[in-house]
Amino acid sequence: MFPICSTSEFFEEQLCRGRLSGVPIDAIAVVKSLQPYHCGQEAGKTFITVIDDLCNINKHRRILLTHLHGGLAPPDFATQETADGTTWALVDLAAMHQSDAKIGPYPIVDGPQGRGLQMDMRPHIIAFIAFNEGVTQNMNICVVLGRMIEYVKDTIMPEFERFF
Repeated sequence: MFPICSTSEFFEEQLCRGRLSGVPIDAIAVVKSLQPYHCGQEAGKTFITVIDDLCNINKHRRILLTHLHGGLAPPDFATQETADGTTWALVDLAAMHQSDAKIGPYPIVDGPQGRGLQMDMRPHIIAFIAFNEGVTQNMNICVVLGRMIEYVKDTIMPEFERFF
């Protein structure tokens, strides 16, 4: 087990309950050093807390839920096509999330171009699949998972390499 604790007291309680029995003392020190409580009031925003939150939702209640989420594209939004034909865009997802754009349902109306969607906003929106619960609610799945993988690969795993 790799206990994730919001206070040093809770971490000590986990040790007393034998959660890390058989783990070398040096490895326990590493686990302790990675605890989110070291970040004070920002502990709930650490990647290790996010991983723990999503893991607990998944293991104790149900699969993680997602939904289609969107936001207004910034005025300077543009896409670029790479040499291999892939389309890319650089977007500030946090700013987009703040815009709280609506993605349908839109009424179908007769307009100057024929039947189509009636939209009372700039039609330049960006949509993505987002988590629908937990501390990552409304956050882009690809961004969250990519950063979590980087965190584990670059921060957590190097701390434990000497034990393998």
